Amino acid sequence: MPASAMDGWSTKLPPDVHVLDPLTDTRWTDLLEHHPRASVFHSRGWLEALKRTYGYEPIVLTTSAHGPLENGLALCRVRTWLSRRLVSLPFSDHCDPLIDRPEDLEAVIEFLAGETERERWRSLELRPRHCEPPGLASGSRYCLHTLDLARPEGQIFGGFHASSTQRAIRRAEREGLSYEAGTSAQLLSAFYRLLRLNFDLITGFSIVPLQFFAICGLLLSAASALLVGYLALRRIFLGPEVEGVFTLFGITFFLIGILLFGIGLLGEYVGRIYQEVRDRPRYLIRGVLEQQDGSS
Repeated sequence: MPASAMDGWSTKLPPDVHVLDPLTDTRWTDLLEHHPRASVFHSRGWLEALKRTYGYEPIVLTTSAHGPLENGLALCRVRTWLSRRLVSLPFSDHCDPLIDRPEDLEAVIEFLAGETERERWRSLELRPRHCEPPGLASGSRYCLHTLDLARPEGQIFGGFHASSTQRAIRRAEREGLSYEAGTSAQLLSAFYRLLRLNFDLITGFSIVPLQFFAICGLLLSAASALLVGYLALRRIFLGPEVEGVFTLFGITFFLIGILLFGIGLLGEYVGRIYQEVRDRPRYLIRGVLEQQDGSS
């Protein structure tokens, strides 16, 4: 559709720049199927995810008025309570303008620059991978790391970092680590069991979280006692503070610290009872390296 049909854009547009909705205009999908620089960040699914998740409005600028699209620049209107920006595209590693002719790219960039000033957008952000748009200053530069998965497996593995990535892969192979993805009830049940197991690893073998509560209570009580002492000295030498607010805070924090200490102390007793009930051995003998004669 022409740019004048989109809300929020000026009606005085260059005659060769048009705006379309990539979520409803099938010509955008047709352009992505044959353009060599099209990526997943240009796809309708990615743009729809940005709109449904964050409320960003995706649009495409093109110089093709009618018929099949010959080019297009995808971007989103980002409106938050902090700023109003035009971004191509948010949460994307890169987003090349799918525009081949320099004069078309120049017309689109000129329109964007003028519209940014007229509509008082705070900034215009483009993230091209192959070319730098004319007439725009470069704000930041980043590195894009690519991995050619068409190479043999040995070459791919040899390119990884030896002391981190390769070591982690070898350990996963030794441990028999497997990976599954999906949304079936069986996989969700397995994920829940792993989640419960990790929680048991924290609470079933250690009472450190309970001791942490007790220590926090002691520290808070000590700090509040010092505050009350300081306020008492201040009252003697300088007079009372406004309506006794800080004294009330000091007493309240002291009582909260006592409560936290009591919770931690009670949890300590409960944790020790839990350990005795489970009757787990304090240690396990994996192997005997040396054994004297006559000893069992």
